[in-house]
Amino acid sequence: MLQVDQLSKTFKVHSLGGKEILGVPPCSFSVEEGKSLALSAPSGRGKSSILKCIYRSYLPSSGRILLQSRSLGPVDLAQLDEHDVLTLREEEMGYVTQFLRVIPRLSAIEVVADPLCRRGVKRAEAEAEAERLLRCLKIPEPLLEASPITFSGGEQQRVNIARALIARPRLLLLDEPTASLDRESVERVMDMLNDLKASGSTMLMIFHDKELMYRMADEVMEL
Repeated sequence: MLQVDQLSKTFKVHSLGGKEILGVPPCSFSVEEGKSLALSAPSGRGKSSILKCIYRSYLPSSGRILLQSRSLGPVDLAQLDEHDVLTLREEEMGYVTQFLRVIPRLSAIEVVADPLCRRGVKRAEAEAEAERLLRCLKIPEPLLEASPITFSGGEQQRVNIARALIARPRLLLLDEPTASLDRESVERVMDMLNDLKASGSTMLMIFHDKELMYRMADEVMEL
């Protein structure tokens, strides 16, 4: 489903007079549909940057990112038009980052329901599913209608996870999804990820916890 071919990313650091820093050395790998691949390396080796290039938060400096999409057919994410990238994000891709970014005025339920609403699901139905997921992840009742920017770090991450999983994406990118969670929440998230994987989703992941990484991944790639 996903083939990365000689992907690299260079950053220009303006505070250093425009000096270029190699953030992602050329790398290649592939993930079969319905399988999960974990990227493993010491901190600073570019794991998160690889996920950002695939999601197109970063524009790759070189290489190809070939995705077998349903809505657009075979595409190279490294070259794809930004409008088409947004289409794939809405229809096929999910991304759990280490940080929650939301519009301050929206409630937790609205934040999580948004991906379903964008797919044409009626708001009432989408918000009912959002509430179910948030309750499953033990978000306290009084917080469901509150803005997630007021939440603790662990609560924000659970909202982040619910938002990424609610639309059941074909390709899910996971960047340290359980790093700020207590053990009970970790187990709930792992159950939800396994359920999503069993339904056919493909996953590319980064886990700091090696035990969780080997529990979740079909294959581990050392960068």
